[in-house]
Amino acid sequence: MSKDKLIRILQVGMSPYYGGTEAFLMSQYRAIDRTKIQFDFLNVYNEKIACQDEIETLGGNIYYLDMA
Repeated sequence: MSKDKLIRILQVGMSPYYGGTEAFLMSQYRAIDRTKIQFDFLNVYNEKIACQDEIETLGGNIYYLDMA
């Protein structure tokens, strides 16, 4: 792997409600070097997940899984 290649990690488990999982993932996301590692998030809900606006501002993508 090229040393300049961005590593992308898909995070699963965020809900629309800010709780323990959301707090942990966001604390890690805010602390990582986003020029080397980028988190993306899977949304399985029909509404925004917690911190979605901040995630997008920090460069993360939100992917939607249609459960219908």
